[in-house]
Amino acid sequence: DFGVTNIKSLSNLFARYFHKSPLKVINERIILESKRLLEFSDKNINEIAYTLGFKEISHFSKFFKTHVGISPTDYQQTYVK
Repeated sequence: DFGVTNIKSLSNLFARYFHKSPLKVINERIILESKRLLEFSDKNINEIAYTLGFKEISHFSKFFKTHVGISPTDYQQTYVK
């Protein structure tokens, strides 16, 4: 049973060792993988969104823009040569 006490303990461990919440660490990892896929894979944005667990490209695009400041399309056009 993964109760509230265990969740709080996990949050405390993240705060102590990462100085971030578990959600922030997960979101940073998703963004890092998003950027890697946008730059180095031949997948289109729909495929990347699906690969990362997003059911709708609009949710992925909004998530990406919130964290990076530009859309995945703009990121790809700017950083992919």
